[in-house]
Amino acid sequence: MTCNSEGRVVKINKAADPPGEARADWWIVQEIARRT
Repeated sequence: MTCNSEGRVVKINKAADPPGEARADWWIVQEIARRT
């Protein structure tokens, strides 16, 4: 789920899985936040 420019919560589906050992953007942001 995400919030659009009108402030409405909308459900989105992922377009594709990350290739190889790449991580999803949300996972990277979560790890940075967890480590700080």
